[in-house]
Amino acid sequence: MDIGELVVRHVDWIRRQARFYYTNEEDADDLASETIYKCLNQGRLFDPGRNFKPWIVAIMSNTYITQYNRRRCVMFTRIDDDDYDIYAARDRACLLYTSPSPRDRG
Repeated sequence: MDIGELVVRHVDWIRRQARFYYTNEEDADDLASETIYKCLNQGRLFDPGRNFKPWIVAIMSNTYITQYNRRRCVMFTRIDDDDYDIYAARDRACLLYTSPSPRDRG
C-alpha cells in the first residue's frame, strides 16, 4: 500500500489525533492538514514494513511543536530614546504575543 492510500485510509484518525493538540477545531484541522501535507511530501522516507500510525504521530508532534514555538515569538524593538515610555512598549509587546499559555489552551 502506498503512502497516499494510507493517508486516505487514516484521514479521520489523523483529524481525531489533531484534536488532542488543539481544542479549537480550526487549529486542529490546520494541524491535520499540515501533517498530511508533510506526510505526502516525505512519503519516500516511510518504511512500509513499519507501522504507519507512530510515524504520522511523530510528524504531527513535531509540526505542533514548530507551530507552538512560532506563535510564542515576541518581537522586540530597540530603544534609542532616553524618555521612551517603557510601559507603552510593554503594552505593544503584549499585543504582539498571540499564543495562549498552556493553561489557556484547554
